[in-house]
Order: sequence, then structure tokens, then C-alpha cells
Amino acid sequence: MANSVFGKEQAKAQNSEVFFGQIRNVKTIKHPDGTIETHRTIKDNEGNEEVTVCHKIEDKEYCIIKKKR
Repeated sequence: MANSVFGKEQAKAQNSEVFFGQIRNVKTIKHPDGTIETHRTIKDNEGNEEVTVCHKIEDKEYCIIKKKR
């Protein structure tokens, strides 16, 4: 499921428009052994990207966060 958040601001002094926004994507996988794997990706309009991958095994959760600029 992907969620998009976009907006528009107007800079009055320069009479120009500034656009901002981000795209979010979440994917969850349940494996046959009971572990749950979740991938979260957030991208913004400046090209930044953050990917979080989490593995939940019983009562423990391990996450890795990767950032690209």
C-alpha cells in the first residue's frame, strides 16, 4: 500500500511556488515459520530515500535502516 502526501506553498516575496511531498510504501510478509518481515520505504521530492526492514521473531524485533541522499 503506497501513501502519497503532496502539498504546495507559495512564496509571497518571490511570487514563486515551492512543492513538497513524500511517498510512503509499507509491505508486510508473514513467513511459514511465524516470522514477520516488514519493509517501509519513504521517498521525498529532494531524492532522499529511507528504507527500514524489520524482522519480528516471537517477542524480538530487529530492524535495519538505510538512508540514501
